[in-house]
Amino acid sequence: MALVTRALPDPRTAAKDLRVVSITDAPASAIAPPFLATGPNWNHPPLFAVAALSVLVGAVLVIRIKGVT
Repeated sequence: MALVTRALPDPRTAAKDLRVVSITDAPASAIAPPFLATGPNWNHPPLFAVAALSVLVGAVLVIRIKGVT
């Protein structure tokens, strides 16, 4: 979150920009619990596979950040 606050385009609109970040973060928090609560225990490996893929994609995207002024 510290990197996000430093990368905001305009400090005067920080609240609006942070709300967009919050909205993009919410779906993951909403999808995981129902996915785990339904069905037998076989649904844990797919969840971990999706989590691992998300981590790899996130790492590639963060590496591409040149810097924050």
